[in-house]
Amino acid sequence: MATRTVFIAGGGYAGAGIAAKLAALDARRSFNAVILDPSEFHVVKTRLHQIAVEPERDMLIRIPIRTLADFARADFINAAVEEVDFNNRRIFANGSGYDWDRLVLATGAEPNYFAIPGAAENSENILSYEAARRCGLRIKSLGMNKRAASMKRVAVCGAGLLGVEFAAQLRQRYGPKKCDIAIIEKQDRIIAASQCGDAQRDYISAFFKRENIKALTGTTISKLSPGRVWLEEGKHIDCDLTVWCGGIKRTGIGTTASGGIAVDPTLICREHENVFGAGDSALVSSPLPNANSLTAQRAIYHADIAAKNIIRSATGLRARAARYKPKGELISLGDFDAVGVVSGVAFYGPACAAAKKANDLKYLSTLFGTAMNTRILMKDLVSK
Repeated sequence: MATRTVFIAGGGYAGAGIAAKLAALDARRSFNAVILDPSEFHVVKTRLHQIAVEPERDMLIRIPIRTLADFARADFINAAVEEVDFNNRRIFANGSGYDWDRLVLATGAEPNYFAIPGAAENSENILSYEAARRCGLRIKSLGMNKRAASMKRVAVCGAGLLGVEFAAQLRQRYGPKKCDIAIIEKQDRIIAASQCGDAQRDYISAFFKRENIKALTGTTISKLSPGRVWLEEGKHIDCDLTVWCGGIKRTGIGTTASGGIAVDPTLICREHENVFGAGDSALVSSPLPNANSLTAQRAIYHADIAAKNIIRSATGLRARAARYKPKGELISLGDFDAVGVVSGVAFYGPACAAAKKANDLKYLSTLFGTAMNTRILMKDLVSK
C-alpha cells in the first residue's frame, strides 16, 4: 500500500496528539504525517497563567514542535495556513502548495472579545505563550516586587478556569499589600457548572475571600479604555493593568461562518470525506452537552479518536463516533493549593495541586510515547 500523506494544520493539543497517536498505531508506516504551524513551539496552555505572572517560569510550558515531530516520525513546516483547496486536496502556506491524502484542521482558538469596544486594545490576553509572557513582563514593569512599591490594581476580565487560575497565581506572587485584584464575570457564578461543582466553587470563593480577591459576578463589561474597565450604568474600575480572560472562539480557517470546520460525530467533515476536524477547530454535530466545549481535555480526546479514524478510513473499516464526556477539572490556586473533581472523586488543597502537576507530566508522556522518553526530553530541555 502506497504511503499516504496526512497534513495536520495545527501543533496544539489536538494536532500534536494526532501525530503522536498515528506514530504509535501505524506500525506499517503507511502514513506520512506533516505538522503545519506558524509557531515553532507546542504550548501546554493549562500552565500559561504561570508565565503570565512570572515570565521566567517557562520550563516544560513550551516544547519545540520539531522535537515532537521527531518523536512522532513526522515532518514539520513552520508556517501559517493561507488557503485550503478542499476539492483538489491542496493546502497553501508560505506561498507554496502541498498535496494531502488526509487533512486535519486543528488550528485551535483565539481570544473572544465579544465585540466589546476597546477590549483588544486595552488589555493583555494570556491565551498564547507570546501573549502570556508579554503580560508577565507588564506585571514585572509595575514594580510590585520592590519593597517600597505602592499598591497596584489589576482587573481580570472573566472568571472561568483561566481567570481564576491567573488571579490566584498573581496573589501568590504578590500579596494583598502589593496588589489589589478584582475579577469581573458576566455570569452569576465563577467557572461554568460543567467544569466545577458547588462544593468546589465554595472552596474557591473561600480562597478568594481569604486572599482578598474581589469577585464581581453578574457584572457586565461595557467597554475598556486605558486604565479603566467600564461597567453597566456608567460605573467603572480604575486599574494599572487589565487582563482579558473572557473567552475564546474558533479560528477562521474551516467551513463554517463562525470559524472552524463542521464535522459529524466521527470528526469527518460532512462535505469532504478526507478532511477531519479536531480540538477547538471542530464543530461537532452531536446532542451530547459538552460535544463542542472549547477545552484542552476535549482536544486531547479528539486526538485519539481522529488518529484511529484516519487509519480506519484507509483500511476500509467503519469510523467510530466521538462521545466526549469531561472527566472533571483540577483548578490550581497557586502552586500549592488546588481544587477539583476527576471521575467523581473530589480533590482539595496540596494533594490536588500535586495531582494537577502529575497530570501535566502524564500529558507529556502521551506525546512522547513513554515515561522514559519524557524523562529524556526533560533532561534534554534542562541542558539547553
